[in-house]
Formats: sequence, C-alpha cells, structure tokens
Amino acid sequence: MSPEQIAGRSDDLDTRCDVYALGAILYRLLAERDPLELAGLPITEAARVIKEQEPQSLSAIDASYRGDIATIVSKAMDKDRERRYASAGLLAEDLRRYLRDEPIAARPASAFYQLNKFAKRNKMLVGAAAVAVVLLIGGLAGTSYGLINATNERKRADQRAEELQLVAKFQSEQLQLIDPSIMGEGMRASILEAIDDREAAQTTLAPVNFTNVAVEALGENIFQQTLEAIDTQFADQPVLQARLLHSVAESFAALDMYEEASEPLGRALAIQRRELGDEHEDTLASISSTGWLLIGEGLFDEAEPYLLEALEARRRVLGPEHIDTLESLGNMGALCRWRRKYDESEVYYKERLDSSQRALGKEHPDTLIAMSDYGSLIQAMGRVEEAEPYYQEALELSKRVLGETHPDTLVSINNMGVLLYKQGRYDEAEEYYRESLAACRHLFGDAHPDTLISISNLGQLVGIQGDLAEAESLLQEAVDGFTLAFGRDHPDTLKSLGKLSTVFRDQDDHARSVALRQEVLERRRRVLGNDHFDTVLAMDSLAMAFVSQEKMIEAESLFLAAHETTTRTLGEAHDETLFAVDRIAKFYDSWHEDEPGRGYDVKAAEWRGKLEPPDDTAE
Repeated sequence: MSPEQIAGRSDDLDTRCDVYALGAILYRLLAERDPLELAGLPITEAARVIKEQEPQSLSAIDASYRGDIATIVSKAMDKDRERRYASAGLLAEDLRRYLRDEPIAARPASAFYQLNKFAKRNKMLVGAAAVAVVLLIGGLAGTSYGLINATNERKRADQRAEELQLVAKFQSEQLQLIDPSIMGEGMRASILEAIDDREAAQTTLAPVNFTNVAVEALGENIFQQTLEAIDTQFADQPVLQARLLHSVAESFAALDMYEEASEPLGRALAIQRRELGDEHEDTLASISSTGWLLIGEGLFDEAEPYLLEALEARRRVLGPEHIDTLESLGNMGALCRWRRKYDESEVYYKERLDSSQRALGKEHPDTLIAMSDYGSLIQAMGRVEEAEPYYQEALELSKRVLGETHPDTLVSINNMGVLLYKQGRYDEAEEYYRESLAACRHLFGDAHPDTLISISNLGQLVGIQGDLAEAESLLQEAVDGFTLAFGRDHPDTLKSLGKLSTVFRDQDDHARSVALRQEVLERRRRVLGNDHFDTVLAMDSLAMAFVSQEKMIEAESLFLAAHETTTRTLGEAHDETLFAVDRIAKFYDSWHEDEPGRGYDVKAAEWRGKLEPPDDTAE
C-alpha cells in the first residue's frame, strides 16, 4: 500500500497508488526480498515504516542494478506521489526504453529534494493505520503480469510461470494483512484530527461503526476492483485466475464477508475441478476453504461433505502427515466441536496433534496450535485437570520458540488464564489475564479486538473476586470498545454486556442487570434466531436475573422455553438438555422454599425424574 493510502487521504488515491504497488512488486522480483521488512510488526508500526522508511537501493543489493533500473524502481516507489510515474503506462514505457538501451525519463531525486522530503515526512502524524500492505488493487494483477514479462525478457521463458505463481502468492499474503478494526479506527482518528470541535465530533461519530465502514470500503474499492482485474486480465489463464480468485475469497472470508466470498471461491473451485482435477492440491485447498466458509455462515451440515472430501483426498494423495492433511483434521475437529459432538472432535484433534508432533516436531507453530486446540477441547468436555499439561507445554514452547509477544503466545497465555479460572484458581488466573492484557495494550493498542477481549476477561474475573468497581470499569471499557469497532449486535459486544449485567446484579442493581440481559436476548434473537444455542444461553441468563428480582413467573417461562429449544435441537439425551432439566428442577426447589404448599416441590420432583435412567426391568 502506498503512503497516501496508509494516511487515509482519499483525495490522493489515483493510479499512482497502482504505480507504487507495481514498483514494489518489481523490487521484490529483482531483489528477491520485500522492499521493507514488515514481517512480525504490529500494524501501526508497519504503517509507520511504510510512511517513513526508504527501501534499500537495488544497487546496494546487487551492483548489476546500478543505474537506470534502480532509478526506475525508485521513481515508481517514491513516497511523494507527485514524483512517481503518472500511470502504469508511463512506467512500462520507461522500462521499454531501458530494455532498448535508450535514455529513460526518470531521473534520480536531487539532494535538496531528499532533504526536503525527509523534513516533511517527519512532520506527519503517525497515527492508527488502516491496512498494512495491500498491493493488488484495480488493474494491478494484469499490469503486474505485463511488468514482470517486460523486466524479464532477458531471462529464460520457463521462469515466467514461476513468477506468475509468485504474484499470486504475494497477493494472498498481502491481502491477509488487512485488519478492518484498525482501519476503521484509523478512519475515525483521521476524521477527528481534521475537525476543530473534537468533542462535538466525538459525540456525532459515536454511533458510527467504523469497522463496518472499513469493510465496505475494502469490498468496494479493493476487492471488487481486484476481481474485475482478474476476470479481464486472466481469462485465458484459468489456473492462475482460479488461484487469484481463491486468495480474494479467503480475504473476504477473513473479514466475515461470507456472502461476498462465496462467488469467487465457487468459481475458483469450478475452474480447478475442470482444469486440474478433483485431487490436485489447489482444488483440495478450495474444497477445504468452501467447507470452512460454510462453517463461518453456520451451515454445518452443508460444510461437512466438503471438509470430509478434502480430508479423505489429502490422506490418499498427500499422505496422513502432510501439513494440508493436518489442516483438514483440524477443520473436521472444529466442525464436530461446534456441533457439540465432542467425542468425534477428540478423535480428529488427537490424530492431528500426534501426527503433527511426529511430522513437524513439538516446537513447530502448527503443532503448538494443535496442542492448544486439543487442550481447549478436553477442557470443554469437563476434563479440566487433563487439559492443563497441554496448555502449559504449549505456553512454555511458544514463549521459547515464538517469543513472549507473538500472537500465538498471547493465545496460550490467555488459555492458561481461562483454564485456571475454570478451576476456581482465581489469583493464579489473574496473573495470566493481566499479563495478556498488558501485552495486548502494548502491541495492539487499547481499541484492538484482542485487547478488548483481554479487558473483558479480566473484568469478569475481578468481578468474581469481589472488586466490583474495577470490574464495572473494565467491562464498560470493553463494551464501549466493541460497540465502537463492531456495533452493538456483535457477539463479543453481547458477551461483554452479559458480563457487565452480572456485575450490576452483584451490586444489587437488579434493574440495570435485567435491562442489559433483556437487550442481549433481544439482539441474539434478531441476529441468530430463536434456536441458536447462544440465544438459549441468553434466555437462561435472563431467567436467573428474574429470579434475583423474585419475578418467578417470568423466570419460569424462560426456563421452560430454553428447555424446549434445547430438546428440539439437540435431543433429550444431550448434556445441554440434561443441564437444562437440572436447572429447572433446582428452580422449582427454590420457588418451593419461598412459597411452600403451592406444588412447586412436586414439579421439582417431576423434573428431577427426567434425569434418572429408565427402568429396563419394568414390564
């Protein structure tokens, strides 16, 4: 992405952004490395580097590039858009002059200009950035191919296919660096910076969901243009076209834009089945992604055939310990877990972990993820003590191999905190929660989703420990942050609202507690539907709040409705159904204690009888 895109200056966005991106790709092909070292950097630091740091000269990397070719690349990537080529055509023309040994139009920047540019650059605000490095926008894919072809006329023709694959890989990697929450926060900060009355502007902008705005802008201004370029420029190269379509679809999916992802991914898969066959690695990757996309949409039954097809074919073609096969095992494990088929999930997760340890070694990042996933599953199955050594080993290895502040390490830190929390070891859990939160604030800032999740977790924990003032402050911060970033209906916003309602209950502020739980239930019903398990949990939560207010009739209605939904969707023998039965029995016990002689003890006994196994000896 060009510096003006990073700065969010929409008026400056034109074809010179494409020229900058083309220069970056040409640099990568000639130098065999990226122009700037961005790997592992937080988004905001990556943005600062793009805006301030100059790439190392090509001539310093390889003396054979000294002269015109280095000057051409430097002009294409000049941070001052006014000094770049005005169009990709002018850049291509200068390349043709270079290849014909004619004088080029580009000239090196003067010393005075370099000094002036440095001074201006260091006056610019380096605030929250939108996106890290998106180098493929409208028309870029096709122009990139022409550029690669022109600059490699002196090389052997059999390198061209490999270079095209490099473009596709490069596109996929760069698109996956997009973080719409940070992009949205950058938009908001830029708007506030441009307005004199910041206080009034903050009030006006408070209801605006800038993450959604950023996602829409990405879809319209980057992804749609990219798709049009792919269709136009690669119609006669279907295999490469399919790979590019696949990478765009995955970028859509990473932003939860599942409907938008479906069409390009479906086209990619159809092309690959036709051109490459059902068992080619690219085809299997699209089959697997299709299943994962359907999971994201909550269509578990539709997802299963795709995920199973990918797993079975990868086992057969690539072998049981290939990294793609391990990915498919993890996908099937996740699918079964989401469907609450924990025993089946464990089979997949355990095979994946054992195979990963054999094939990749214990310290491989994929093995560490498999270790954490398996620990998380058996914790969810109630085997908390058994999960602890998996979490502990994953954390120790992550800190040693990946570093204290790597995102996967932070996940392991948080996992340990959650595990200790589940065990009731609150003081130990608090140490991990605070460590996770401090690292997230330092790496990502206060508004990043990972930071907000850590804030929410810590708020819930300190509330349980009795520090209700800090709990309220933390959870309100989390609610405000999630609302600003994602809107009021987002699952993380609603989870934090639920936790905040518990704090209000513990403060004996039952009116606010019930109001929040009613809001959560209303929003879950509207977004997820009445039958979604999160909606059922919200019904139970509100029912318990009504019990605290001694509104037993309202509570009874919700408990019974939750049980009916659970029985209908999961079956009478499912653990969640049995938990619902037990809750109802205890509810009637409690009601009987408050109002004896009203028959609630009889109802409690009837419900408790549903927990007993049938008498097989009866005639």
